[in-house]
Amino acid sequence: MSYVYLVGAITEDPITREWRRIAIKKLRHIFEIIDPTASKFDKELLKESKEDSKEFYRRVAQKESEILLPKSYGAVEKATIILANFSLEPKDRPMVGSLFEIAWAWQLHKTIIAIKGSNYYSFHPMILGAVNAWADDLDEACEIVIEFFDNMKGV
Repeated sequence: MSYVYLVGAITEDPITREWRRIAIKKLRHIFEIIDPTASKFDKELLKESKEDSKEFYRRVAQKESEILLPKSYGAVEKATIILANFSLEPKDRPMVGSLFEIAWAWQLHKTIIAIKGSNYYSFHPMILGAVNAWADDLDEACEIVIEFFDNMKGV
């Protein structure tokens, strides 16, 4: 089975989960999807923090600090394709987790499809060098994944 890992900011803002929900709907008929916001921990964390960013990050640091790196690395390692969303950038912090995941994916020779943003990440030479294909929006990114990788569904 081929896996698509959904990389991008995870915050208390519902939009960071909404794009993933849409991607899952578009891709699940062909691929298994790895959604980092779908774990029991993440669902409870979002419910408990009630859109309060300080509470959200406090709870992440308290409960997930030791497990976050191996959890993220394992997801990248398992994935066939990385679908990264650089169009959503948290206003109060850098996208460190997403950058780690892109670096790991590049090092592991994974295919990286990314959605452009207007932020620095979409124009940084190292990110530009790591990404295999850029899309202007989620629909285009999903079309690229389906068009080029539909034949991998049994791999």
